[in-house]
Amino acid sequence: MFKAPSGPAEAAGHQQPARSDLTVLGLSKWLLLPPPYPPEILWPLALSELKQQMTKATFNTWLVDSGVIPEASSPTFLVIAVRNQYAYEWLTYRLQPVVVRTLTGMAGYQVGVCFIPRSFRTMRRSCNNEPTRRPSTRISLPIR
Repeated sequence: MFKAPSGPAEAAGHQQPARSDLTVLGLSKWLLLPPPYPPEILWPLALSELKQQMTKATFNTWLVDSGVIPEASSPTFLVIAVRNQYAYEWLTYRLQPVVVRTLTGMAGYQVGVCFIPRSFRTMRRSCNNEPTRRPSTRISLPIR
């Protein structure tokens, strides 16, 4: 018997994460909320879906330590901190369409995403609370 899709995510062919995944994450109560969904809720749900879509090696290499930055995110645009510069480049230039497609399918509305390396998020500070500066490098120029 034909079963009509219950929402836009299911109509697009995306499945909701299993109830057990949501219960483990403590997110089952959020499924009853109307959109837009908070970034802190949407990203863990997307991670569980991406984990099913990707190989274990790909997920563990690029997404395992990622996290949403709530202060910089909105329900329609997520800013995700990743472990290093290389992960940032890989996600931005190769996997961003997959992540956007997954987020949009799960949320039921268009969601944008950008990635930043964690090193950009935390700046070291000196004793007097000023950002530390790198020592200037001198480039020797030939004298003519």
